[in-house]
Amino acid sequence: MNTQIPFEAESVQLQNRLGRLVAVTLRCFVRDGRYSVILVASNEFPARQLTNSAEHLAYQLTQRLEVPPEKVDFIQFQPGEEPEWFRWSFQWVGTSPLQGKSLPMSSVSCETFLMPLLAEGRMVSLLGGRASEVA
Repeated sequence: MNTQIPFEAESVQLQNRLGRLVAVTLRCFVRDGRYSVILVASNEFPARQLTNSAEHLAYQLTQRLEVPPEKVDFIQFQPGEEPEWFRWSFQWVGTSPLQGKSLPMSSVSCETFLMPLLAEGRMVSLLGGRASEVA
């Protein structure tokens, strides 16, 4: 099975919806003034748990980035023989995300948004609680 992640990921400690600390594999990119956080489903934190904790994770990540939620895109990557990409969307009330939805990204979205992001986006680290540039 091909479980290759097409970018350099990092493991960040966040709280799940039950308030437990979990290691979330992710990478943050900045491109054209927008932040894109790609969360990776793994054996330790499978896709179902990622989706169930989406609102809690999105809130914590926007706080770490210190940017308004409308400037952040959330994407979920599911490695495998046929990798899948999902875009999360939320209804934001202030800085609180509600009614999270996870929708598959079309091949057109992958070509026009995702591939340029991975190729041209600037990587930002979320280790240490705050966003910082990756050399």
